[in-house]
Amino acid sequence: AIHGIVNKNNILFTPYYDLDKIELYEKLTKLYQYPIHIENEANLTAIGESTFSTEFNNLISLSIHSGIGAGIIIDGQLFTGLDGRAGEVGHSILYPDGRTCPCGNKGCLEQYCSDKVLLEQFKELKQLSNVTPDLLAEHYYDNDSAIQELIQQHCYNLSKGLNNIMTFFAPKIIYMNSSVIRRIPDILSIIHNNLESSFNKDIAIENSRLGSKASLFGATALNIRNFLNISHLKIINVE
Repeated sequence: AIHGIVNKNNILFTPYYDLDKIELYEKLTKLYQYPIHIENEANLTAIGESTFSTEFNNLISLSIHSGIGAGIIIDGQLFTGLDGRAGEVGHSILYPDGRTCPCGNKGCLEQYCSDKVLLEQFKELKQLSNVTPDLLAEHYYDNDSAIQELIQQHCYNLSKGLNNIMTFFAPKIIYMNSSVIRRIPDILSIIHNNLESSFNKDIAIENSRLGSKASLFGATALNIRNFLNISHLKIINVE
């Protein structure tokens, strides 16, 4: 599971580390006898949610970590676009000529809405030497007004990105995969309150049902599909 652009086991771009500078697939195939599959992390979370979480065949899995990526499932199949570039919503422009991003753009969504940025803002605001999602949630639920305001602004920015995703793809459901949102589920309702367009009214936004293991579940589903040579797999309890 790679945080970056992957196409046919080739890592084309990684914004925050240098895995795109090495031939990882070739190195791993020399080390191990079994088949190796390299895929974008958000794509794997989407495959995981599609396989294990829902009967819906049109969904988005939004991974919010150091960056922001979207795994896109359309009619039950992963949509990757040209050379695996689809779903890089973190590099859509939120504020023109804004903060510089490693991708080359300025004002990218993930420079304002990633978990990493939110925690850095929390750290600076409270003059702390070390911060965690748990500590952020503690301050939020202790009614720290400065942190609640920070979360409100975070949700406002994130809702703009979600509005665009909904308008482009009209999924049935969007799963949010974020260590912060898992600890502060209020974020989902705040985002809903910022989504006013009629285009968004029937689209569900939920916390990931697979959590931090979503990409692992996706990798499991991908391996099963490759082993059985099938293109579609559902293993869910629909009761």
